[in-house]
Amino acid sequence: MSLITKVGNAFRYLVLRDPRLVAVKRWFDDRGDATLRLDYPLDRNSVVFDLGGYHGDFAAAIHARYGCTVHLFEPVPSFFRMCTKRFEGNPKIKCYPFGLSDKAGMFLMSQAADGSSISAADNAVQKIPVEVRACDEFILSIGKPFIDLLKINIEGGEYEVLPRLLETGLVHNIDHIQIQFHDFIGNAPKKRSDIREGLTATHAETWCYEFVWEGWRLKGREHRSHA
Repeated sequence: MSLITKVGNAFRYLVLRDPRLVAVKRWFDDRGDATLRLDYPLDRNSVVFDLGGYHGDFAAAIHARYGCTVHLFEPVPSFFRMCTKRFEGNPKIKCYPFGLSDKAGMFLMSQAADGSSISAADNAVQKIPVEVRACDEFILSIGKPFIDLLKINIEGGEYEVLPRLLETGLVHNIDHIQIQFHDFIGNAPKKRSDIREGLTATHAETWCYEFVWEGWRLKGREHRSHA
């Protein structure tokens, strides 16, 4: 991060009290990456979907803690290869070379490390073709498992995936949802608000750091009991 960017962020936080920067500071003060993102009532029989696997850090951490099965989705070829090598020999972490969205297809994705995005590809200098599949069709194709935790960090793709899960009713089959909403998408606050309103029919918010991370839990479910 350049000095100019650091100074600009400091001004936005200290003087303008930018809501996102305030939320980012709260997140790091609360050690959210080491606590909230990993603290769930899971066990070795739990099923986790990791949308936006990147280098596999989240999949590794959640599996190490609970021994759960993780379905990791990473459409960027270099990141996917990294994940398959990292989890080679571990049958409980399943890596897929595509992303999940509201429909299947091939799309151009910007290349920006963990910020690689289909949604931001229009203005990107470097673009690569990636595959996505319809989230509902994929879930049904593997037997419609109960998903104990759905983690979503897909650089704007959340605005396609979540409405599709709501429309199809598959959201009823998901216990915990962990979402990073992104604000570089056009009309992002309204889109996020609409999704959050839709989620309230089935889920209750458990914690929220606006446009950083937020968590939701299926209503009327104290704890999933595994056989």
